[in-house]
Amino acid sequence: MNTTKSLATDTITNIHAAITTELLKRGFTAKVVVDEKTSRHGDYRLELTSEMFQTVPVIMKEIRINGEITFRQDEENENVIHVGCRVGVRYEHFTGGSNGCALFSFFCRIRKDREDIYEVSVR
Repeated sequence: MNTTKSLATDTITNIHAAITTELLKRGFTAKVVVDEKTSRHGDYRLELTSEMFQTVPVIMKEIRINGEITFRQDEENENVIHVGCRVGVRYEHFTGGSNGCALFSFFCRIRKDREDIYEVSVR
């Protein structure tokens, strides 16, 4: 179900701001953008990607934050959408190898009638 097609831009901006705040709490200040994506099966999602950034001293060739924001309709209340996002960091070594790790998971609910976010949970 394409529940997010009807969400206001302000709601998606609020989700982006909440995730950016969680990254800031962990010391990540890179600019993060959200892009709309549709899979070949028609599933709609938002993709979270940061610009490349570095640490001081420089220990990796490239570091980026990434994540995927997914939406699911509440089975009991058609007016509620569940939002989930797993945020991680990917890094590339100077020798060409790459790796990554999870930073946190972000969950919240959205009321479609009022377009507000409530019950935010970060793990």
